[in-house]
Amino acid sequence: MTSLLHPGETAARGTAAGTTAAAGLLPTSEPLQLIDPAGRDGANPGGLALPGPDVLLGLYRRMVLGRRFDTQSTALTKQGRLAVYPSSRGQDACQVGAALALREQDWLFPTYRDSVAVLTRGVPAVETLTLLRGDWHCGYDPYEHRVAPQCTPLATNTLHAVGLARAARLRKQDQVALVLLGDGATSEGDTHEALTYRIEAHTNADDATRYRSSDEVQAWLARDPVARLEAYLREAHLLDEAAAAALAAEAEQLADDVRREMNTDVRPDPAELFEHVYARPTASLIRQRDALLAELAEADLAEADLAQAELAEAGPTR
Repeated sequence: MTSLLHPGETAARGTAAGTTAAAGLLPTSEPLQLIDPAGRDGANPGGLALPGPDVLLGLYRRMVLGRRFDTQSTALTKQGRLAVYPSSRGQDACQVGAALALREQDWLFPTYRDSVAVLTRGVPAVETLTLLRGDWHCGYDPYEHRVAPQCTPLATNTLHAVGLARAARLRKQDQVALVLLGDGATSEGDTHEALTYRIEAHTNADDATRYRSSDEVQAWLARDPVARLEAYLREAHLLDEAAAAALAAEAEQLADDVRREMNTDVRPDPAELFEHVYARPTASLIRQRDALLAELAEADLAEADLAQAELAEAGPTR
């Protein structure tokens, strides 16, 4: 689910005007779809129109690359190269479409599940996965890409986005803050599921059969956004076998690059864990850092003593 905050909008949603506007955003009884599950023009009550061929092909390319990145990241998790990876398979269209709608000066505020949106915004693949690998708070420069760190606590990114939008309004800057949310953040599961559906489990650590049936998943697999757009493009003669094969090769190259770089071991400095948490470290944070460094120094000393003892026990070598 996405939410846009523009400097010209009020951040207060409790007013009567805000309530009236929110009512207009409620889902309709009939789904709004530009392309139906079979890849044909979707009959919808909103009077929406498809963008031009160039935009459609650009969206499709980004969705194919994002899907391959997503499946490769899931595989890396099973191989132990990522601590966790929350898949967004099935939500490709909303993440890609939302990210591509942003202008250069706009900001994206993603959650931990929005890696495809982060990738689409231009963040390198390995930098996108750094957080989920456990190497750093955030693997990319938020100011370079105008992408906030991926948010793990539910809904806290909404406050950050409101703050940026408010600041832009005060500075009279033309800037949009795009917030990505899930059903947990809204506490209204039906709101989120009416928009997109996540095909994979909540994370790789979940057993999805405990909270949904396979029939439910199969029904949504038939509505796969990537397959729907591909079918539409082929029917409209905008995508042929050669172009599809070239895009598939590009996606495989992306996956190969991710595998190669993620299979390179890194040795992060534990002290970096405490950097950039606050502009000025608090006394509590400093105590925690000092305690950790002292513990690590003690462990290193014990390891060195053990190695020396084992060497002495082995005796001199010829």
